Formats: sequence, C-alpha cells, structure tokens
Amino acid sequence: MSGTAPLAPGIEEIRRLLRAARVLGTSHGVVLELSILTLGLPWEVTAIDLSSIDWSRGCVEVPSRGTRRTRTMALSNAAIQTVIRVAGVAGGTGQAVTAGRGEPVKARDVRLDRLQESLGRIEPDTLRTRWNFHGLRETGAATLIDGGVASDDVRLLLGKERDQPGSVYARGSDVDRAVAAAERWSSLIFADERRRPPGRR
Repeated sequence: MSGTAPLAPGIEEIRRLLRAARVLGTSHGVVLELSILTLGLPWEVTAIDLSSIDWSRGCVEVPSRGTRRTRTMALSNAAIQTVIRVAGVAGGTGQAVTAGRGEPVKARDVRLDRLQESLGRIEPDTLRTRWNFHGLRETGAATLIDGGVASDDVRLLLGKERDQPGSVYARGSDVDRAVAAAERWSSLIFADERRRPPGRR
C-alpha cells in the first residue's frame, strides 16, 4: 500500500500529485489529498470520522498503528476545507473520505500502484514521479525543517514521539504546535498558487 522504504518526491512533484488527486475526485483521490495535506498515512486518513473532528481546534483522534493508542492528527484549514467539500457541511457522522456514504474505504484498499495509474491518466508527469506515502511525509518533514519549523513540532505533526525521552504523542498544547506546523506545510504547498498571475492555472 504505502511501501516500506520512503520514496520521497520533490515539493513540485507533490503539488502535481495534489492537483491530480483533486481532479481524480474519487474517495481514493481524497485519501491522497488528505494524506498530503496532513502528512498522514492511509490507515490514519481512512479512520477519520466526521463526528470525531474538533472543528474549532483543527484536529481529530486517529488510531496509532501497531498500538492500542490513538494520536491527535492536526488538520490545517486546507484539510478541513477538503473534508467539508466532500461532506458538504462541517458536521455529520461517518468516514470523512466518503462523507459517511456507501461502503467505507479501508486502508488496505488504497493500492499505491492503482492510484498511481489513475493519477497518470490525469497528469502524465506523475508517472515519472517515484513516491509513496512514507516518502510524502519525509519530504514534508524535510521541507518544514528547512523552512525553520522546530523538529519537535514536525514530529508532533507526523504523530511521532519527540526526541526527548519520555515524551508522548501530541496532547494539550502540543496540538496547537502540530496545527501550526500543518498550517505552515499548507502555506508551502500552495505557495506557487499565490505567486501565479490571476487567471493562470
């Protein structure tokens, strides 16, 4: 699904993937879109339930794979707008990527090869991009750190424990730091759109 060793694309390639995911428009496209915007993994994104989202704070509890714990996933405004676009309203219940309609998408259904093939039909340049979900996270983390975001805040955004011994997943005020990192990532992803002259796509 997401591969083992990270295959990290460049930021421009991530932007192309995001544009193609939005055009794709399927629930699998939404999984990729939210994975990019949150730097989350497919099993986290598919676990987002509309009723569990803290809309005012910009976060949601998702399972932490391999443990019985959950982690707090930060949602940038762009990620929240994606969820609202799919759901039609801020609220409701059910799986976010399907707006609670039809059969839920399971993480094991998100086949990387099929997703790449579908994206390639929309944006042929994506076929030349070597990437997987772990690689998206790696690129995002490196880009944020290069942009001056503290490594601890990046780790909170990714749902990883901090470098200091004894630290735990994002809780309390840590959520605000993770959300701030998510907003910074969003601003970096969409920086090219802000620079683009009006009317150009």
